[in-house]
Amino acid sequence: MIDEDVAPVSVVQRHEPGHFLSDMLAQLKETQRVAHVGSWEHRLLSAQQDWSDEACRLLGYEPGSVQPSFRRFLHRLYPDDRAGVFATMRNAVRHGLSLMLVFRVRWPEGEMHYVRVQGQLDSGDMGPVRWAGTIQDITHSKRAEQERDLMFEQVCAGRERMQALSQRLLQVHEAACREIARDLHDEIGQELTALRMSLEAMGQAQDSGAAAKSLTDSLAVVDQMLRHVRDLALDLRPSMLDDLGLVATLKWYVARQGERCGWRV
Repeated sequence: MIDEDVAPVSVVQRHEPGHFLSDMLAQLKETQRVAHVGSWEHRLLSAQQDWSDEACRLLGYEPGSVQPSFRRFLHRLYPDDRAGVFATMRNAVRHGLSLMLVFRVRWPEGEMHYVRVQGQLDSGDMGPVRWAGTIQDITHSKRAEQERDLMFEQVCAGRERMQALSQRLLQVHEAACREIARDLHDEIGQELTALRMSLEAMGQAQDSGAAAKSLTDSLAVVDQMLRHVRDLALDLRPSMLDDLGLVATLKWYVARQGERCGWRV
């Protein structure tokens, strides 16, 4: 039978406050290490700071290698971010606000990390006395955000290029329509008028010789109209584009334009 006045040693040690607190601190350190979240404290009156082990790591220091201080914090702060950090901290102290900062820190090897710092300002009878909060590594999420922004900018730029291309295609289409309308009005319209006049002359001819000449002239006008209509159709869409492909069609088109303009291709 076990004496009720004598408890096993292991049970007593398991419930000792010192061991319980030590276990909790060890668990907290491990949780912070895994989550990349550290804790910090800054006492305004004495300017003393306390950093957890993970807070030290996130600022580029080995835990226990340095005495935490505001100067060492500034030493790791990326130079371009210092002015914004100072302004936010002064404004928070002046108005008793909570703190939320995102800035870059530079580690000894030159590697740059993004961190988010959040803090609560505790005040006493004489005003603010202490900052306390957390520091978290957000490098991966920040870089993912930057990549997303870059992709969005590229999509927007591509959309703008597509809009510009669509506008250009519309302008080319309108110019082609104007060219076709001008050809129909100028060349074919004139040839139809000439054909009408030739047919009228043939109808008014008094002898067969004059009528035959008017008929010959009319046929010549019809032949010319057919050539113009065929040229217009070829300019719009050459049939060889479907039969021979783009390269052969381009070569033919350049040679054809060269003949028209007197080029030597």
